[in-house]
This record gives sequence, structure tokens and C-alpha cells, in this order.
Amino acid sequence: MKKVLAVDDNQMNLRMLELVLKNVYDIALADSGEKALAYLEENEVELVLLDILMPGMDGFETLKRMRERDNLSKIPVIFLTADIDDEVERQSREAGAIGLIEKPFKKDVLIAKVEEYLAVAEA
Repeated sequence: MKKVLAVDDNQMNLRMLELVLKNVYDIALADSGEKALAYLEENEVELVLLDILMPGMDGFETLKRMRERDNLSKIPVIFLTADIDDEVERQSREAGAIGLIEKPFKKDVLIAKVEEYLAVAEA
């Protein structure tokens, strides 16, 4: 089973991600960028679902720090956001994210996008 790390400061969003994905993926949860980086230093994952707007270290900074570390630099990241617009899409691409998923999540869309992005990342 592929391992996915979900990172969001909102506990309800984390629980929803866990409920939707736990039957398909081995899902780990972190509620901050700092905790995500600490988890990634100790565990291998195939994908990170990363909220953009978080207090302290936001998603962009978390991804920047991942890309600066050799052991984390190749992990694919999908940003999670409630505000998808042209600027967010541009910033996400420039930061190195492989995609965006809009919140609130729709179960079927979330699963389909995670599957799609994992397939692309493996190719």
C-alpha cells in the first residue's frame, strides 16, 4: 500500500482526508509544516498532500524546505487550497507542486486526483 502524508492545520480536514484515503492508501497525518518535515525525515512516502495556508510555516515554505533536502527533494507534492486562481496555480507550479486539489474535498475527485498524480509521478 502506498504511503501518503496529509498536512493541514485544520483537524476536520485531516480527518476527512484520512477517512477518504485510508482504504486505498497508508495515510499519515501532520498538522503543521514543521511536523511534516520531521515526519518526512524519519519515514518514506510516495506523495504529500500539503495545505497552502497554515500558521507558522505555510505550504510554500514547507515545500521549499523539502526541495532543499536531498532526501526529500523528489517527493511529489499536491497543494490543497480553498482559493484556486491563476496566481495560486502559477505560484504552485513555480514552487514545484505537481498539482492542486480544491477544498472542500469531494471524495471521488480527491481519490481520482491522487491516483492520477501518483501515476504521473511514477512514470
